[in-house]
Amino acid sequence: MSPQYQCITYMRKMYIPLALVFLFFYQISVKAQTVLPDEVLVTYQCYNKPLKQVLKDLAALTNVSIVYSENKIPANKPVFVKASKESLGDVLTVVLNEVDLKYQIVGNQIVIVKTNLRNLDNYYTISGYIRDALSKEYLISATAFLSDYSSGTYTNEYGFFSMKLPRALNRVQFSYLGYKSNAIELYLSQDTIVEIFMVPEQMVLNEVLVSENNETFQTETPANQYILPINKINKGNHLMGESDAFRYISMLPGVSTGADGIGGLNIRGGSYDQNLILLDGIPLYNPGHALGIFSVFNASSIKNVQLVKGAFPARYGGRLSSVLDVQTKDGNMEKTSGEVSMSLIALKAGIEGPIIKNKLSYHLSFRRTFLDVWVKELAGFIGQESGTESSANYFFYDLNGKINWRINQKNRIILNAYNGKDKFVNSSAFSSENVRDNNNAELGWGNSLFSLRWSSQWSDKTFSKWTLYSTGYDVQSFKRYSFQQFQANDTLQDFWAYLFDSSINEKGVKFEIDWIPSTPHYFKFGVGAFERSFSPGTINVNRFDNPELVDAPVSLVFLRDKIRFAEGKFYEINAYAEDEWNFNEFMGFQFGVHSSALFWDDQKKPYFSVQPRLAFLAKNEPLVFKLGISNMMQYVHLLSNNGLGLPTDIWLGANKDLPPQTSWIFSSSLKYNINNSHHFGIEMYYKRFQDLTNFKEGEPVNINAEVNWEEFVPRGKGEAYGIEVFYEKTSGKTNILASYTYSISNRLFPDINVGNSFPFGFNRIHNFKCSVYRKLSEFSEFSVNWTYGSGNYYSKPENVILDINGKVVLLYPEKNNATFNPYHRLDIGFGFYNKFSWGKTKLFIGLYNAYNQRNFFYADVARNRRDPQKFEINQFSLLPLTPNISYTVSF
Repeated sequence: MSPQYQCITYMRKMYIPLALVFLFFYQISVKAQTVLPDEVLVTYQCYNKPLKQVLKDLAALTNVSIVYSENKIPANKPVFVKASKESLGDVLTVVLNEVDLKYQIVGNQIVIVKTNLRNLDNYYTISGYIRDALSKEYLISATAFLSDYSSGTYTNEYGFFSMKLPRALNRVQFSYLGYKSNAIELYLSQDTIVEIFMVPEQMVLNEVLVSENNETFQTETPANQYILPINKINKGNHLMGESDAFRYISMLPGVSTGADGIGGLNIRGGSYDQNLILLDGIPLYNPGHALGIFSVFNASSIKNVQLVKGAFPARYGGRLSSVLDVQTKDGNMEKTSGEVSMSLIALKAGIEGPIIKNKLSYHLSFRRTFLDVWVKELAGFIGQESGTESSANYFFYDLNGKINWRINQKNRIILNAYNGKDKFVNSSAFSSENVRDNNNAELGWGNSLFSLRWSSQWSDKTFSKWTLYSTGYDVQSFKRYSFQQFQANDTLQDFWAYLFDSSINEKGVKFEIDWIPSTPHYFKFGVGAFERSFSPGTINVNRFDNPELVDAPVSLVFLRDKIRFAEGKFYEINAYAEDEWNFNEFMGFQFGVHSSALFWDDQKKPYFSVQPRLAFLAKNEPLVFKLGISNMMQYVHLLSNNGLGLPTDIWLGANKDLPPQTSWIFSSSLKYNINNSHHFGIEMYYKRFQDLTNFKEGEPVNINAEVNWEEFVPRGKGEAYGIEVFYEKTSGKTNILASYTYSISNRLFPDINVGNSFPFGFNRIHNFKCSVYRKLSEFSEFSVNWTYGSGNYYSKPENVILDINGKVVLLYPEKNNATFNPYHRLDIGFGFYNKFSWGKTKLFIGLYNAYNQRNFFYADVARNRRDPQKFEINQFSLLPLTPNISYTVSF
């Protein structure tokens, strides 16, 4: 049976039940939806009553506020009407049509207005920018919509929006998460440009406090794009006092990680290298600190975060599973402001302000851990307890900088830079009368990024941007092990060392256009050209192949000098076009295509792809149904070892021996909006992967320029499918997010696991998560998070033996044949806020892993010290009960 036929069969099985569920809820939706003012049923009759009295009677009977001006209506005009259990809107239409009036819904009120306008079919455009009232930052994905919800749109990444509205009196409302809603009322007789300033909900540092009446309208789009609330990222689920975007994202349905975040974000059965991570529109190849426990995104610098888990919009390309698009602050245009925060593990600070007021601004932020102090002491303590000499050191830092030049209202230039680095060193030594056991490890990695962007508003319907950028990532992983046992007539010796070294550098230029010819259509076009250079290399030495090195000072530098790096350059060009078409207020489409081609120096035939994208939206409040299909191609590979030992990653470029990875994503969702505060949803997805790569268990690929190593890299395919159920409450004193995910993700490699299918290592079959935030007072709050997940998979040898030469041999019955114990963890925290004349403060106190669950995150093999001829599998855990304390000062 062909993969395509299998895929179609699965889709039929998956979507028929979901369609039936949708149809069932659709039938009852009219009864369940929130009643609008003009939908209230009324029984009323009158004979020869003045119009103003009729309006008063209807308002009293329905308890709906009907607003009008007596001097602008024929108040004493006699009215004749008879209605039995009819909607208020129908009654008003009959009454008002005779006197050249109509009604409009404004909030929970009905407003009576004149209809004596000519050329009602004429439409004009209202466009402009939505900005923060305090900092003058442009707000991304803020919504603009008519008060009756009949039309709406959202701002692009530069805060720009455009709507086509009738020549009439229009009430346009604006909303954004964490901000007070705003509204303007204007009679459109020509194209109009506006600038909207929105005020944060809380004018203190505790912008994270939950507003009791914070029902924010969000325009639904066909694509499954999630706008993550920045205020909630800064709330609970801290680790050692550090709030982090990854920790919040890991609590969302469909997202899994290794224990305590190790392994990065794995979304809907995909590996973390299949996530397109963008920082201000520029790709980052490794967005994690501390092996993924923290992200490189300094929470105090983030302005907007969007996550795409389902079908991709056409503008995104180059990855297979998800998109995480992070935008940082541009800099306060009005005044200098800043923030300093101290936690148990890090010091971070940020400052922003105008260089030229309302013209040129800057934003700088810096974070540096002092984990090295804790790690050194902890390693020494553990060493004493276990009878070994141990030392360790770890730190990371990151630095963000941005300059924002507002040339005029329609043109801006932004200069952006990022640099970050991680460094881990560990050594241990055990000695007795007849045994010496030494382990040394070094692991370092880092990112750097630079970009220059010019955005321009061509007209009230067209917006463009140029982007020139450079981004890079490098990683080095070194480990050395030696063992000696002194016997009466002989000395048993074992020695091995390895080094994995990889770097990737990418340079590119992009040109993109947003065109909004009318409110129903939102077109996006773009072209780009990119150069990627890879420099991977590995080397393995042991006492059998290199006996001369047994007593040599083998170090990272020593091995790196011996690597012959397999360097290569690759060139990509791509183009995309997409249209978001809101067919009417109940139905919308997003369709497009992403096309790309890959070239390299010695290619005979370049890779070329045409990747269709389609998303469909149907809504009839309170129900929203979405369906999406996308095809993706990825021109980079990541060889990742998730067997024994710490993860080791090597980035590679696609070539004639390593074809690009491809995937198809099918997703659907049904969301039930009980009201603007309560939401219940169910989502289903299916993915197929082709041309995946991986290490063979126990057989790392020897990557160097002297051999055709690509031929020995295993290639295979995979599939992932699952269902997600969630409930959220987004306003009031208590906020809740609860979800359950059932996920299956398998891989099939002809050269691995004897050609049999095996489970993906970081997948969790069952995953339940719950987060609760409670407002205790105006200046305090409480948060609690609990998560439970099936154990991650890993490859466990069935036996560890010594061959006739004394070499250690691991015998694996199957790939990923074992799982760690189920993972579960409870976090609790309290936030306290104060406001002073000079600024604001925040104190966070809490516990991470409050009941001290021992969650394992990797396993390794080691000799039994009592009997060196035997070996054992040890599981290692991280992060026991950990206090969370941080103090932040903002000015």
